[in-house]
Amino acid sequence: MTKELETTTLYTALDAYAEQIGKQAGHSPAAFIMNRLAIIRLLKKHHDDIPLAHIDLSACVSMIDLWRSRPLSERTGKPFAASTAAKAQSELIRFFGWLDLSPQFEWIAPSHFGQISRR
Repeated sequence: MTKELETTTLYTALDAYAEQIGKQAGHSPAAFIMNRLAIIRLLKKHHDDIPLAHIDLSACVSMIDLWRSRPLSERTGKPFAASTAAKAQSELIRFFGWLDLSPQFEWIAPSHFGQISRR
């Protein structure tokens, strides 16, 4: 485990991911980009800012399961709409794929990541 993985956190990586999405503004509708950025902010509200080194298969499963179970919205006190939870889960999975391929970070998706249930 490298020092970078121990010191670089989830929020740092999510911010870099959001920046990458923002660069797509000329290629995708603005509303689509804004929606994705809003979902990333939602991910940051509902997940702890842990070091990337701690994001193993178990952590990935827990993070994905949170959205499968539709956590409570701070605004309404009710579970998020199924569509919102599904968008958050999809964005989280896209983020993990991006993080695995990004030369900016040393994180490697855990083996069997693709087998995590997403239903």
